[in-house]
Amino acid sequence: MKKRLELKDLYYLPNEPKIFLEHLKMDFFNDRIFIFTPKGDVVDLPEDSSPIDFAYSIHSDIGNHVFGAKINGKMSHIFSKLKNRDIVEIIKKKDAHPSSKWLGSVKTTIAKKHIKSYLEKNSLLTKLKSFGHS
Repeated sequence: MKKRLELKDLYYLPNEPKIFLEHLKMDFFNDRIFIFTPKGDVVDLPEDSSPIDFAYSIHSDIGNHVFGAKINGKMSHIFSKLKNRDIVEIIKKKDAHPSSKWLGSVKTTIAKKHIKSYLEKNSLLTKLKSFGHS
């Protein structure tokens, strides 16, 4: 169950600003995880994100060609759930492409948008329609 930030919890007590800020930080970061690239850059993602979400947050071309992932130096499935402070390296392959199965394992809007876009552009119906207009 997701925690809601309620107005009564935000009531500012001038003599207790540190407590107020601490509660605000906990609520703000509650459903977020911070993932690191091998070079040490930080990527902010929702809880239960996958390496696919991570890849799309870096660049759509990386996301569209995810083949595998190393999480904390170990080969992992691209549908694995990432944990706070994981170090993720994406393994790309030129002929790897999104599938509809990917939609069930991503959490970010940007990943869903790019996967749907790729699937629409590369659907058989779209290819058949464009074939007749060439």
